[in-house]
Amino acid sequence: MVLDVQPVTNAALPNQGRIPVGDWDMQLSWSVSKRVMTLKIPQLKEWEEPWQWEFKECAGRVVCTGTDNKVGRILLRGAAQLKGDMLHLWRPDDAVPHPMVEGDVLFPGENPHTRLCYQRATEEWRALDDHRSSPTYGQLKLGTGYVGDLVAVWRDHGSHIFHGGPIKQPDGLFHLYDPLIEYHG
Repeated sequence: MVLDVQPVTNAALPNQGRIPVGDWDMQLSWSVSKRVMTLKIPQLKEWEEPWQWEFKECAGRVVCTGTDNKVGRILLRGAAQLKGDMLHLWRPDDAVPHPMVEGDVLFPGENPHTRLCYQRATEEWRALDDHRSSPTYGQLKLGTGYVGDLVAVWRDHGSHIFHGGPIKQPDGLFHLYDPLIEYHG
């Protein structure tokens, strides 16, 4: 299974202000027109501060609080720092692990590598097993959104974020887990 990958722009990103220090409610999305990822912190807009940043790569661990299916945004909680074209993400110090849900891991195996993507036509979210040595490589699942502990990496130089941890989907919603966090339940 191959999903369309809209490549990231080769154009230089504009000079951007620093992302304020601290934990924030953030929105992550792909700009189709600009061909870059965008991070927004809406509460900063109210303070007339710079409130959105563009980036070409990202990595880190952060809490995923949900999705906005109408506009294709992944909702996050944590800290962020932009260094050049790279966005770095951190979990809040006081974040608790996402509750363990019933059911099997979608794509079992060592070193999961799952492509996450918004399907605009149906306002759904996708999870694609993109780990080439996995027995479920190429398997695609549709869901109502993401929630949990996101291990974000960006590897296709395009419009997808990848999750580097287990995923469960007992109820239509993708539950994300970080392999470095100990879960109970």
